[in-house]
Amino acid sequence: MTRAESVCVTGRPVVAARLGVSFGGVSIRAIKSPTDGMPVCRFRVSQGHGPLTLSVEVDDSPQPYQVLERRAVEEGQNFAFIAHFKYPQAIMHLGLDAWWFPREQQAQTTDGRVLITVTIISWPGHGNRPRKALSAAVARPYLGRLIGGRTDKGEA
Repeated sequence: MTRAESVCVTGRPVVAARLGVSFGGVSIRAIKSPTDGMPVCRFRVSQGHGPLTLSVEVDDSPQPYQVLERRAVEEGQNFAFIAHFKYPQAIMHLGLDAWWFPREQQAQTTDGRVLITVTIISWPGHGNRPRKALSAAVARPYLGRLIGGRTDKGEA
């Protein structure tokens, strides 16, 4: 099994359960990211709370926590300069740290070893709150034992 296929195997049951569809109701496509070669799985659901298309990338590049924190800070700085920019939102109790980036429809989290990115590509009729919740639920099973300290967002 390739790394991308293992990403699909991990996420498929969560997507099916969260959308109330059978395991077979979730189609998967294992690919490599065209930008960095990391494993990606694209999930598609047409029934239940669908139609939904989302992707999960598991990036094992060095310093995932620092990459995530830098992105959160930089996106937050953009908020002050760009009209109608949606500010990043913290996702509590997910990994060492986790953020929802509404502009990109992405959740990112890390356990200190990998950076997990869940992107809602298409989910018509669903707003920010269910998209953020689904992304966090899908990201959770990719997290391993946490390495490093937690953020200062009030987590214990």
